[in-house]
Amino acid sequence: MGCLHGFTTDSHQENLRVEVGAVEKAALRAPFTFLVFLFVGAHPISAQVNEHVGYGWFLRERDGRRVSYYNGNTPGVSGYFALYPDEDLCVVVLANHDIPRATSIGQDIAAAVFNEEYRVPIPLETIPFSASENGLDYVGSYEFAPDYGFDITIEGDALLARIAWPRYPATLIPVGRDRFFHRYFWNTLVFVRNSDGEIESLHWASAPESLARRVR
Repeated sequence: MGCLHGFTTDSHQENLRVEVGAVEKAALRAPFTFLVFLFVGAHPISAQVNEHVGYGWFLRERDGRRVSYYNGNTPGVSGYFALYPDEDLCVVVLANHDIPRATSIGQDIAAAVFNEEYRVPIPLETIPFSASENGLDYVGSYEFAPDYGFDITIEGDALLARIAWPRYPATLIPVGRDRFFHRYFWNTLVFVRNSDGEIESLHWASAPESLARRVR
């Protein structure tokens, strides 16, 4: 999932194939041999069978209900497809970014259907910001490690961030002074200034101890 062009209607059709028996429901529950080998040099010494994967579906129990699901992503898109076989519920979420929000949204949708506790998304609060007028302070390259970091640039009136991989740009959304939301990672980048007021590094709001130093 995530590497093919598709629509929610396509996933719904797959669900109908399960319901009418074109795909056996038992196939969603029967684990298949998924081997993980441990090697010493080129010689495998042991293997483990994953009993929580059935014909490519993850087999789990959520809040006492059996669920067969698959999720995935590729740069720019992500998806979540879950079947609750005992409740005849199918949940499909497709998103235009590659962070795992599709999965959490799908789980919350199922919780709402079952009249259980779920999370309501909080709207993002932004502040006025003009990159063409105030963005030059942030432009530069920042490295968490050699060849891994962000290039911050300006295009038009937008501040963009490109990470080493994948190289596609993301428009940074201003949410506070020196703080910009990165929607692909669903996290906030925080720029750090030195005693002279110049920006010298950045970090994720969720990991302030991991600094990307400004290298140019």
